[in-house]
Amino acid sequence: MRRILACFFALATALGAQDLEPASLGIQGRLSLPEGSFRDALGGLKGPGLGLSLYGQMDLGEGWRARVALGSDLWTKGGGLPGEDREIRAFHATVEAIYVLRDEGPHPVLGPYLVAGLGAYAWSLGADITGTGETRRVTHAAGTVGFGWRIARNLELEARFLGGRIDPGLTAAVVMGAVNLRF
Repeated sequence: MRRILACFFALATALGAQDLEPASLGIQGRLSLPEGSFRDALGGLKGPGLGLSLYGQMDLGEGWRARVALGSDLWTKGGGLPGEDREIRAFHATVEAIYVLRDEGPHPVLGPYLVAGLGAYAWSLGADITGTGETRRVTHAAGTVGFGWRIARNLELEARFLGGRIDPGLTAAVVMGAVNLRF
C-alpha cells in the first residue's frame, strides 16, 4: 500500500513539473447506485454508496488527457440488526483517458469531455454477503466509462458507469455521479 502511494505521489510530482498548464492534482467525491447482482448482494440498498479519490491529471495534447487515481468506495445496507454485515468496500488504483470534445488550444476550456479507464479493484465483501460468515477479499480488474463537463477552471461534474466481475456470482455494475475539484 505504501509503495502504491509513493508511486502515485512521485507521478503527481512529475506531472506538476511539466510546462503545460494541464498538470494538476485533484480530489473526486462520488455518489453511486449499485445495480443487478451487486444491489441484490446488499439486500436491495436504498441509499447511495460513497466514494473518494485523489488523482493526478496531465494534458497529452490534441484534446487528450491522462488521469491516475487512488480511491475508495463503500456501500452498506443499514438493516440495524446486531451482527449484520452487508457491506462492500473497494480500494482502487485506476488509469483513465479523457477526450475533450471542445479543445481550443493549450489552455483548459469549459465544456464536455468523455472519460474511460481501467483499474485494479481490491474488493472486501461483508460476512453476510459471502454466506460463509467471514469477510472475503478479492482483487479484480474493472472498467469505467463516462461523460463529464468542466463547469469552472477547477470544477468538473461527471456521470459514469463502473463494470467488472467481483466473484463468479457477483458483478460490479454501478452508476456514479462525481464532482472533481482540481487544485
